[in-house]
Amino acid sequence: LVVAAHAVSWSFFDVAHDGLAYFQPSIRRIAAGFNPLYDGYMDLGRAPDLWSEQATYFPKAMGYFAASVVAAMGDIQIGKAYHLLLLASSLFFVWNFAKEEGPLKKGLWVLMALNPITVTQWASTIIDGALASLSLIGLVYAIAFFERKTISRTVHLIGIMALTLLFCVKSTGFAFGSIIIFCIGLHRFFVVWCDLKGRSTVSRLWKAFGAMTFLGLRLGGRVLLLVSVLGFHPYITNLLQHKNIFYPAVRSTEESVFVISSGLDDIAKNVYPSASNRFTRLLYSIASRPLKEVAPAEQKNPLSAPFDDWDVFGYAYNLRAGAMGPLFFLLVLTTLILRCFFRKETQGWALFTLFLMLFIQPHAWQMRYAPFVWCVPLVALLSVPAKREYLLLIPLLVAAANVGGVVFFHAGTQVSIARKTLDLLLPRRGGTVLLEKSIFEYDGVFDRYSMRQKFVNPEETFFYRFPGLALLGQNPDGLSVNMFFEEELPPPPDFPLVFSDDAILPWMLMSDGIAPLMDETAYPPVERWRSYNNRIKLYMRMMDRPRSDWLLTLKGMPWDVSSPRKRSLSVWVFVNNQVVGHWIADETGNGTTLTIPRKLLEESFEDSPQLLTLMLCMPEVSARGGDASPLGLEMKELYLRPASGDAPALPSIVLPSIEEIS
Repeated sequence: LVVAAHAVSWSFFDVAHDGLAYFQPSIRRIAAGFNPLYDGYMDLGRAPDLWSEQATYFPKAMGYFAASVVAAMGDIQIGKAYHLLLLASSLFFVWNFAKEEGPLKKGLWVLMALNPITVTQWASTIIDGALASLSLIGLVYAIAFFERKTISRTVHLIGIMALTLLFCVKSTGFAFGSIIIFCIGLHRFFVVWCDLKGRSTVSRLWKAFGAMTFLGLRLGGRVLLLVSVLGFHPYITNLLQHKNIFYPAVRSTEESVFVISSGLDDIAKNVYPSASNRFTRLLYSIASRPLKEVAPAEQKNPLSAPFDDWDVFGYAYNLRAGAMGPLFFLLVLTTLILRCFFRKETQGWALFTLFLMLFIQPHAWQMRYAPFVWCVPLVALLSVPAKREYLLLIPLLVAAANVGGVVFFHAGTQVSIARKTLDLLLPRRGGTVLLEKSIFEYDGVFDRYSMRQKFVNPEETFFYRFPGLALLGQNPDGLSVNMFFEEELPPPPDFPLVFSDDAILPWMLMSDGIAPLMDETAYPPVERWRSYNNRIKLYMRMMDRPRSDWLLTLKGMPWDVSSPRKRSLSVWVFVNNQVVGHWIADETGNGTTLTIPRKLLEESFEDSPQLLTLMLCMPEVSARGGDASPLGLEMKELYLRPASGDAPALPSIVLPSIEEIS
């Protein structure tokens, strides 16, 4: 099983945005020796950015596992094996628990483990599928208490391990794990209260409260002790450094305590314009067709499941509605009908626990954040009495068809992505591949592809892609697939780059943080190259060994939509992650000239792929960019040249045209 999980993970390529953006960079840093207890992403001698903060301060238990696999085997793709291992773990745990049930109820238990979120994330490093599997183990462990079963030492051990990982896999897992432990203790309180019927109220309260406290400390104490070891970072680290265990998700200021906005509320207002709270949004999501765009959700006919609804699940890690599958709404309605005929509740505590877990999460409508919504109808159906078990056949078939269809379409898409990636990479054995936030050397193994990390892109870059020029086209979520090859790196230009000419486009293809924006206020309208976050980065290839220092001339001016008369903007200039100077960009646009030491240039020349990185960092500008950052830098000109008069000219090569590149 372990070998199979690692082999499957190795065979498929992670193209999910969240995986490329911050899960994989976190895994690579830990695999390369980053120690989160003592090292900080914010203290690596480079400008801070949003994803650095995300990777530093949030739990990463799956990252530790993946990093150990990557360090041992050298391939980032193999690290995704935790999805299939945890899915199998939850399946075996549930099967052991259901071995005395009838065949149809056994089917319900098995389907609980085959969560649509889990089965659509096995090819990525995103962790919601792991959260779903661990939550299920924790829930089934709690059901053993609710049904007053004899629990073996092995089951206790697995339950405690799963709850510990639940705390350490994601920040919301802290809440979910706490609710499971709380409900186990609360159930013990009512059990003892009822067993002592006939005694005085004070005695019953004392005994019941004591039993609840003892069980809560026995379970919660063990879990928290393990969390303090495995989850020392970030929970204990945040507590010691920031006096706040949930930093930076919840930050304290002198005025108030506030939660950082994730932008999901704004998305919800667009997707569910007529729903205003977490309850109605979840109901709308269940009753809607699967949706991946930020657009109004379309209500569905529960008896209809068109091809388009299934096809969405080919690339379905971040659906805004209907994320449990095209037939989930029908499954919910079928469950409600059956429950009308069988009022005896045998899973009341389990449903109570599930609903607490669901609605403590404000964004359960985006179901990957609360994947256990899948378990609600299946747990409710367990109340059907054994003599009427045949009635479970219809919902069982609906649930199985739902999971089967999701798996089929998702697996088909992943196979297609793997084949296309293989076709693209096989001719480039031994070459260098640049991806979002990382740089790899490609090495063909057994005619498969293997991406072996060479070094981490120091600024964790999102390469900007011009519309229509994406070399691999668009992936299904509408984002350009950011993949570049060594031969596409342009050399340092031997002429001034003017940010209004088409001549700059080869360099802008290898850039991040700057884009052309049409200024409609000018007449005639003009194209202005403006930053869209707090960094502008350009990438070039050192073709020849430098013989002197180089001079870097930068020209530009600040822009501020809220105050067009902004007079200056502080800009720090980095080359290869080292500060080479400070520039105060003002409204004159005159610019500055800085010296790049020859030592830094030689470092680029001697290290494959001879990459020279130039970064302009603006500390006054928000790292989030967009509407959150109306302040920025408008670039006018950039020029690199040798400082020594007798030094040879910079290398000049014939670059392919934009048409050839596209």
